[in-house]
Amino acid sequence: MEFKKLLFMIFISFFVLAKAEALTRNEIILTAKTYKEMKWTCYAAYYSSSASKWIYESDNTYYGMAWSWNRWDTEAEFRKTVETNKMQPVQEAGIDCSGFVSRCWEFSWKEGTYNLENLSIIQGHTIYTLGAPGDFSNLLSGDMLVDYDNMGHAMIVYSVDDDNKKVYIYDAAVRTNEYKVDCREYKFSYVEECTPRSYFEHGIEEQSSSGYKYYTYNISPNPFYSLTQIKYALPTKSHITLKVYTVSGRLVKTLVDGKINPGTHTIVWNGRDKDGNSSSNGIYFIKFSTKDFCETKKVILLK
Repeated sequence: MEFKKLLFMIFISFFVLAKAEALTRNEIILTAKTYKEMKWTCYAAYYSSSASKWIYESDNTYYGMAWSWNRWDTEAEFRKTVETNKMQPVQEAGIDCSGFVSRCWEFSWKEGTYNLENLSIIQGHTIYTLGAPGDFSNLLSGDMLVDYDNMGHAMIVYSVDDDNKKVYIYDAAVRTNEYKVDCREYKFSYVEECTPRSYFEHGIEEQSSSGYKYYTYNISPNPFYSLTQIKYALPTKSHITLKVYTVSGRLVKTLVDGKINPGTHTIVWNGRDKDGNSSSNGIYFIKFSTKDFCETKKVILLK
């Protein structure tokens, strides 16, 4: 029995490693945008004593997942807690800065900021310093900035404007009037003490000014227990299908079949088939298809 468990863990490790190889910078930004653009409703208000104000008020709608220390909720987990169970954001649900980076880089576990910095090998890739603090010459979309003067605050780089000496970042942060994931603009002088770091050395995709030049999609968490999110980006309005299959090729469920507008989109699979029955543990394949693009990715359901 122990030997079977060992073999299974080796398989999972191999799968996670293979998955990291396929991740691109576009996919990192797609995940960041999903967290920033998610729309949700608060049913349990949150008051900040340090800010002396209500950060989230009951029955109000907000954009951007709430910040919450030491958490790294998926969108599905966050919605279940704050919308279905009507619990407090920040106190009971949300994501912090290192959890946000861990999700964007699609780790299978949450790493703290200093682990993100100090670990030399993660899933087969070297995390390496791009330059000294304030040197943004090699910084690319999807890289990380770490602010040691702000308790090791970690941020995902969206873009760098060398002409105007500005950097645009995504992060999960506490600001004067907000506790959430957002896209922010900083002058180089403001982040000059931040250390630039990179995780990926492969699979870079160019972004067009209007969005994504390529079709791309990813699945997270993976493996999953009850819910997983399929996030995809379309460069133009397209008829797409997203279908779940067993290893033998049997159709389990059609998640999407229709014309979808350009931009980023997210859909959740709850591990159930087309009749609403729970699927058994194991390997499934999710096939993403358009007129001129097709890709199939493996997903593992655990219970």
